[in-house]
Amino acid sequence: MAFPPLTVDANGAFAGSYDGTAGTTPAASGYYMSADLASWGGYMTWYAFSFLGESEYLGAMAAAGAITIADADADGAITSVDIAVYLMSNPSNTTQTGMPYSAIVSAGTDGMPVITNDSDHDVDVSGGATTVAAGGKLTFDVISDCAAPVDVTIDFDATFTKCSTDNCAGDGYHVTPTWD
Repeated sequence: MAFPPLTVDANGAFAGSYDGTAGTTPAASGYYMSADLASWGGYMTWYAFSFLGESEYLGAMAAAGAITIADADADGAITSVDIAVYLMSNPSNTTQTGMPYSAIVSAGTDGMPVITNDSDHDVDVSGGATTVAAGGKLTFDVISDCAAPVDVTIDFDATFTKCSTDNCAGDGYHVTPTWD
């Protein structure tokens, strides 16, 4: 399975497949955007990645009974709001990516958690953990026409009929067998 080259929009976010239309060019890199990432300007950022990963981790830990996360929004389930309250309440803890909880969630004036939006710049990995800690939009490089291995099953639907003559001789298609 090969992935087609992609194009980006005015925000630098992936907008679709490159189809060769005049005036368009395939992108070498871009940002991933989604309405689900509204807290981070719609972009996948380092803080979004850290928060979402930590949410999965903490949710699994809570399900296993290893930690207790309060149902802050009282909806009967552990949601991202509950996770944000947990992070805000434990500011000295760090995520699995090494980010201090206090960097990605803080307390608002009403005491509710405020997600830190780090989408105003690109993440800088040149200085290691120090510069990555400042967060930023994650840039994804595009490898055009990159083939990915895919486990595929092909179903064939065929009907076989017996020839009315020996080896269907004379039909111009079949050959005489060489076996006894």
